[in-house]
Amino acid sequence: MKILLLSLLISTSLTNASLVSPIQYVSSAINSSNTIEVKQGYNEEYQTIFKNMMNAMNAAPNTGNVNLDFVLEMIPHHEGGINMAKAIVKFSSNPEVKKIAENIITSQEAQIPIMQELKAKFEKEKPSSKADSEKYLEEYNKVKDKMFKEMQDVEITNDINANFLQEMIYHHEGAIGMAKDVLKYTKDPELRKLAENIVTTQSKGVEEMTALLKKF
Repeated sequence: MKILLLSLLISTSLTNASLVSPIQYVSSAINSSNTIEVKQGYNEEYQTIFKNMMNAMNAAPNTGNVNLDFVLEMIPHHEGGINMAKAIVKFSSNPEVKKIAENIITSQEAQIPIMQELKAKFEKEKPSSKADSEKYLEEYNKVKDKMFKEMQDVEITNDINANFLQEMIYHHEGAIGMAKDVLKYTKDPELRKLAENIVTTQSKGVEEMTALLKKF
């Protein structure tokens, strides 16, 4: 009788183990699959956004007017930043990262109409001096090329939040450099106010993202 009971207990334990183990395995596999899909989804979207931004900024004409050149370059730069932020909001579940991204969307969407109005005004202006235009473009191209290289060279990890933060830090630093460049040459009060705001807000953004990046 004891032998029979022992045999039944062993049989029951083995049966329960065989039922639990596959379920745990399948659950783990599903979670892994979801992580891969999220990573691929964000990274693929980012690459498309980055290429579109790079092409648009490279296609911006050199008009000879420093003021006009700046807004023609910064509009696609802002559009790229907004689209990057929207992508991470869609794929991320991290509240701190999503909050930063949502702030970027709000602030940069508000600045694009201002730049479009300035664009219409600057299109009626006379060109800048040749010396100012050349110096401005020389510095702008250095900033732009550095930003493109850094954003392109970000190491892709399994954590899309870390990827986004590093990519956006370089994107912000590019905007800061461009804004500081135009401030050396423009006398337009509206453009100066916009450029100074970009330097202030995006410098603060870099500090916040750098601090948050250390958590990942």
